[in-house]
Amino acid sequence: DQITLGVAGRAAHLTVVGFAKQKIAGAMAYVAPVTYQKLTGQNEQYTNFRLVMQDHTPAAVAAVAKQIESALEQQHFYVTGHITEQQLRNEVDGHFTLLINVLLQVALLIALVGMFGLGSALASQVVQRTAEFGVMRSVGADSASIMRIIIMEGVFIALLSWPLALLVSVFLSK
Repeated sequence: DQITLGVAGRAAHLTVVGFAKQKIAGAMAYVAPVTYQKLTGQNEQYTNFRLVMQDHTPAAVAAVAKQIESALEQQHFYVTGHITEQQLRNEVDGHFTLLINVLLQVALLIALVGMFGLGSALASQVVQRTAEFGVMRSVGADSASIMRIIIMEGVFIALLSWPLALLVSVFLSK
């Protein structure tokens, strides 16, 4: 397949050799450095520089960035943007924080559904065992004793299902 791109004010006809699917970034064309040099007539174009400094304070980083920008512009290299390591870290942390919050909300929703399931199961057991509870009352059991039995059954089911769910989740997460 062929693709036509506008490069330096003229049409460039290139052969497509593959596709890179990116969900977040917009459409891009990647070319080899040799092809870029032929199309633009420019050698050794660098788009990224990494600078290591001893002083990491925001004021020092901003001052050095301004000096570098000024020096590059004097040589007719125009800086379109810069990002510090801390800014990049904050951006990445922000994305992870969003992901973690979404996962926590999903976990809470799953826990809520589980609690409703447990409540439904206990209510069903109580309805099915109405006659049994009547017999217990007739031989002297009070309401508090019957309530303790129902609560203990619920706690037993919850304590039994928790390790089982933990085992299944560890197995499925590998």
